Amino acid sequence: TIVFALIWWVLFPAWPTVETYSKGVLGWSRHQQFDEEVAAARARQATYLNRIAELEVGEIAETPELRAFAMAGGRSAFAVNCSQCHGSGAAGAPGYPNLNDDDWLWGGDLEAIEETIRYGIRSDHDDARFNDIEQMLADVEPDIVIVPVQTDLHFPLAMRVLAARSCHLDVEKPMTVDLAQADALLARAGELGTRIAVHHQGSSLRSLGAVKQALDAGRIGVPLHITSNGKGYYGGYELMNMGTHMLSALLSVTGPCRRVTATLLTNGRPVTAEDVVQSPSGMGTIAGQQITATLEFDQMLTGTLHQHMFPGIEREALGFEIAGTEGRLRWHYDGGWILPVPWAVPGRAEWQALPEQRPPAPVPDGVSEGEYWYVDDYVNALDAGGSPPSDGRRGRHIIEIILAIFESGAYRRPVTLPQAERDHPLLRVRREAGLGDPDPAPRPYREWLAVQAGKHGWPVERTGELP
Repeated sequence: TIVFALIWWVLFPAWPTVETYSKGVLGWSRHQQFDEEVAAARARQATYLNRIAELEVGEIAETPELRAFAMAGGRSAFAVNCSQCHGSGAAGAPGYPNLNDDDWLWGGDLEAIEETIRYGIRSDHDDARFNDIEQMLADVEPDIVIVPVQTDLHFPLAMRVLAARSCHLDVEKPMTVDLAQADALLARAGELGTRIAVHHQGSSLRSLGAVKQALDAGRIGVPLHITSNGKGYYGGYELMNMGTHMLSALLSVTGPCRRVTATLLTNGRPVTAEDVVQSPSGMGTIAGQQITATLEFDQMLTGTLHQHMFPGIEREALGFEIAGTEGRLRWHYDGGWILPVPWAVPGRAEWQALPEQRPPAPVPDGVSEGEYWYVDDYVNALDAGGSPPSDGRRGRHIIEIILAIFESGAYRRPVTLPQAERDHPLLRVRREAGLGDPDPAPRPYREWLAVQAGKHGWPVERTGELP
């Protein structure tokens, strides 16, 4: 042991001196070893960091090894820089938002999150986000302002924008939660001479244009009836959510709706004032687990709108079918088809795809064709001094149809459009029953639906949650 110790003292650092220590003949030290290991680790990281620096955040997310590396580094960065306020699990704290939900103040896609982290909200950086609407409008002077927030914020935010600046608006669907708001918003835009577009991107799809072209050309004879379906959400919620898209598409081929007759059921019985509830996602006041509505258009054309809750959600179910005297037309987001005979009998004839206009160039990654054509239609309309296809007047008419469906189902009588009474019919029903406004409800659909399932005793498999 003594010999080993003597050899170790000679080879490695050992004895302290007045100002330093004995270095050992090998020249090794733990500090040197640490520096070498750090340098080696940084060299290995550089392989990934150099690639990450050359790519957009979306490309990084689509590359598995880079995504794993970035998430590991992000986890460490979050623990050092963010967890003190947002919590180690990112669940938030008083004054600091929960980062685990899908409710984002400054945008929740990867690009928006990157911009928020990189530049901040109230920092001095030139590219920092604004937290004051009026200041943003004054500094940026935009021609078009997008209002992509949840529905109950559409009206106050849009009116605030139009109070500060004369500009065009692109409002997420549905435009407002009731007709009083829709009337006031359109009146203000009219005073300023500005345009409102409601973000029904499906109505700009060229597949819908192909269906309308075939209809106008008489390829199915005289149109008799249109049947449309939803995806399978709770009926009242789907009517305010996906139903707005479907109604916008229907109005593209039918023209205005004149009268509505509807049946609203919850647990297999007609709805009552107690069944009126607040919608998830801030979409106002709703009722009806299962909704069937008959719509009457001009030229004796009728339609049936089905907004029924199913055990699961099916995207492909969202669409409509037009029955004519000589054939049928079918449309949903993925295309349009024609059946050259009036009977939808298996084996009688085959559905044929309708040719449609394609974008002049491949659309950017992450942008759907509907979004591409929606922006194209809006900008072209503004350049020509006209209104976009999904303008504010159509957006208000859609709200008229939706509230007429609620009114018809609640009062069990037909409703003629446009309505003279512009208040919300379901709130009217509650007032007449001696009830106040519905209790606040969870905004996320799954949480909201769990509350309704507990209230009505629905088994879990009937809650219609997203797959």
